[in-house]
Amino acid sequence: MLALSLTQPGPAEPERERPVALVVDDDRLIRGCVARALRASGLEAVTASDGLEALALLARSGLVPDLVLTDLEMPGLDGAGLLARLRRIPALAAVPVVLLTASDAPCPGVTARLAKPFTLEELRRVARLAAAPRG
Repeated sequence: MLALSLTQPGPAEPERERPVALVVDDDRLIRGCVARALRASGLEAVTASDGLEALALLARSGLVPDLVLTDLEMPGLDGAGLLARLRRIPALAAVPVVLLTASDAPCPGVTARLAKPFTLEELRRVARLAAAPRG
């Protein structure tokens, strides 16, 4: 049912002034710190605690984020599973996806990796992907 609702057009998004990043991590502290750092860097940030919550948020809101930053290892739907589902949804297939992870496990289709622990400057550098044109 969730996959079907994601393939349907969502509500029209209002014109936005700042890029929007979706931060997905099961660790509340990391999720909050990353979101705050992104906001301080000029992005809007929305958060989810796992891949299923992220997909539900996207389906419910119709949001097409400019960037997704996700942990790889999470309970429920992990980062690799989230990435695979995002790539199958036409409106979300080209959204850059960055893995925030200490793992070096392969994850085909990822745009970039940010190894935990990472610095604020490394996070800002990756966040610039949100402002880059998609194509």
